[in-house]
Order: sequence, then C-alpha cells, then structure tokens
Amino acid sequence: MKDVNSNQCLIDAIWSPGKQRMLGYTIISQFSRLVRSMARLCPLSIILFFGGCERNDPVGFVTLGDGSAYLMAHFRGDGSEGLFYSYSLDGYNWVSLNREKPALIPQVGSKLMRDPSILHTDDGLYHLVWTSGWRDRSIGYANSRDLVNWSEQKSVPVMVYQAGAKNAWAPSLAFDSQKREFLILWSTTIPGQFADTDFVNGDGEIWNHRLYSARTHDFVDLKEPGVFYDPGYSVIDGCVSQIDNEYVLLFKNETEDPPEKNIRIAFSKTIEGPYESVAKPITGNSYWAEGPALTTVGEDWVVYFDKYREQKYGAAMSKDLRTWSDVSASVNFPAGVRHGGVVIVTRDMINALLAWTAE
Repeated sequence: MKDVNSNQCLIDAIWSPGKQRMLGYTIISQFSRLVRSMARLCPLSIILFFGGCERNDPVGFVTLGDGSAYLMAHFRGDGSEGLFYSYSLDGYNWVSLNREKPALIPQVGSKLMRDPSILHTDDGLYHLVWTSGWRDRSIGYANSRDLVNWSEQKSVPVMVYQAGAKNAWAPSLAFDSQKREFLILWSTTIPGQFADTDFVNGDGEIWNHRLYSARTHDFVDLKEPGVFYDPGYSVIDGCVSQIDNEYVLLFKNETEDPPEKNIRIAFSKTIEGPYESVAKPITGNSYWAEGPALTTVGEDWVVYFDKYREQKYGAAMSKDLRTWSDVSASVNFPAGVRHGGVVIVTRDMINALLAWTAE
C-alpha cells in the first residue's frame, strides 16, 4: 500500500510494530516542533506540507486505497469524557490519537458521548451521532470538515414525542443518495409494544428493544419515527451500509434469557427493508459482543466489535459477507476503546490530526 505523498515517512515512522508507542511519541514531538517552525517562517508552508485535509469520497461504501487509513471514533469509560480517536494503517493494528485525550466534549442531553457513529458524505462533511444519556429520548449530533473543529452540538428528539419510550441508544447514520436524505437508526424500549418478548430485570424494569428509524435533511426536522427492524427478539446497535446493489444491516441480538449477546447480519434490496437475517451469528459464543462496525481490509470484509465484558475489542472476517471467522487474536486496539464507528480517511488527514494532537 504505497503512498505517493511526501509525508509517507512520518506515518511509516510512527507505525513501527512493537515500538509504536515510544517511537510514535518521539516522532510526534519532533514533528510538532517542525510544524511550529514552519508556521513562523511561512504560514503557507503548512498548507503545502499537508497537501490538504481530505478528499471528498463518493457517498456509499468506500474501500481503502493508496494514501488512505482507518479512523475509529469511539468512547472510553462511561462516556462522560467525550469522543476519542484511534487510527490504523492496516486495519488490524490501532494507535490512539490525541494522547488518549477527548477530541470533543459532550454538551447536550445528559452529557454523555457513548456509541458514536461517524459518516462521511460527498459534501466533505463528517457527521457524528451518539447516545447522549442512558434515559435520554434524544440523541446527539454534530458535524465537521476536519475532525478537529466541530459544529454546535444538537439534541435530536428522535423519541421525545413517543409515549412510553424509555431511551434512544446507539444511533447510526446511513445516507439515501437517491432522496438525498439521512436515515437515522437507533434502538428503543417501549414496554408492552412487543409484550411477548418483554424482559423484566432484577430491578423490576422492562427492557425489550427494537430498531427504529427516522429520515431527515438537516437533523432538525424529522419525518415520523417508526419501527425499522423487528426480528422477533430484542435488538440494539443497528447500522446499515450499502454494498453494490444490496444493503447490509449489522445488529446485536440483545436477548436476555437465554442470553444471546452476539452480532448478526441481515440483507435487503432496499434501504428500508425488509431485511432477511442470516441464521447464525457472526461472532463467537464464548464472549458477549456489541457495537459492530464494518469496513474492508484488503479483499476481506471485517467487522469490529466491542467485547465489553472482557474490556477489549474483537473482529470477524469474511470473503463474502455470509461466512465469517473470528480474527480477534489478530487485532490490536489501545486499552479502553469502547463501541465506535470506523471511517476511511486520507493519510494526510491522519498527519493533520497527529500535528494537532502534538501541540
């Protein structure tokens, strides 16, 4: 995977297997001093050095090309600190950005930033949605062109007007290129709506999620929310990707008794469904998994997921999106990474983020 950019040496120096942390911080520090010196001598040199921030990839699913990298937007801890970044050049080995400090602080709802999902559209914007609170019936939204400077955060009232709704968890975004609309997905429990599968926990509370959706142009005006996917059991963490002429839905089977807690996949010819689920989960039965994120690594499909009880990340790989194998032993994530979304960016973007985080 060759990069014709002059700053290839910076990325390759930072990515040195087995030495990435020590060497990375050394290079970042030296690079930061270089950038500041360049800025004092000639501000234009900064623009020439970085060669711009990001190309405008077409809407839809993109694959990794020369000069590209993977960026994960994720949370840590309970989500109160905000948004964090990690990046990878090969899809398997990941490094924290910003010295494990948050890139964005939550300002809306209950001021959590859990389960972030990120989408890049053809106007150059990165769109971010997240869970803003355990019992919030709204979700958080912001956008950015450079992943550093973000718009004012909005609280999007996806279930505020739905009687009995308890929450709005793990939102994600898809873009309908034909209608030029965003499709927002999230999961909600409305006790009694699917009474046959209601689960009462030890505190006497009913939990029984389904995936819901609403369309919007601007994250202000929403078309009326409705049930997006009901497989006959509790589901959360849904996300949709368009791949060629079909749509792929990843989700977590949230069945409590007996516990499932695995990632599954379903397919449809239209973005709205109906979706037909593959019978078997794509994750193993020796751990619980949530927060799926789909991308390509070489000629393979890879789904990353949060092995939340083990407090580490895992991955599954497929050649055809139907048959999957666990490759968790092959991925290396920084400690503390939790439920995030993955987007492909240019290496120039990673260089710019490294310079920003080194200041």
